[in-house]
Amino acid sequence: MNMDSLFYKNIPVKKKPWWMNLLLFKTARGAAFLGEIYLREDLFEKYQSGNPDAETLSILEHEKTHVERGRGGWIGRYLWYYVFPSVRFREELAAIESEMRVLKQHGQSFDIERRARNLSKVHYLWSASYEKAHRALSEMWQRV
Repeated sequence: MNMDSLFYKNIPVKKKPWWMNLLLFKTARGAAFLGEIYLREDLFEKYQSGNPDAETLSILEHEKTHVERGRGGWIGRYLWYYVFPSVRFREELAAIESEMRVLKQHGQSFDIERRARNLSKVHYLWSASYEKAHRALSEMWQRV
């Protein structure tokens, strides 16, 4: 199967284009943009193979959550996301919860420390302090 686009639960899935390797998208394993999911090339290939691993499925669920929560007003949604750290943090927590569920279902771990650091740094435009992010993620991991 050699396609540039697939679907995950009725959402188009594509390889990340070159421009997504710039700025904030550079380190992202996946991204939700205008109703589509974009995956890093290695994850796209794993999904395309028909036998994706838990990491790939968890990223797809994470991005699916962003797509679903973004329906009905993309421009406003992006503006709110990038302007207000509290909105960004809330949206990421919702998506991370979906990701965690998949990982737990597959007996995988979740690196709370690394993700808390990311949420408190430039990649997520300093959406929360490390302490706040760590506490929220730890509580969520116990709950899911």
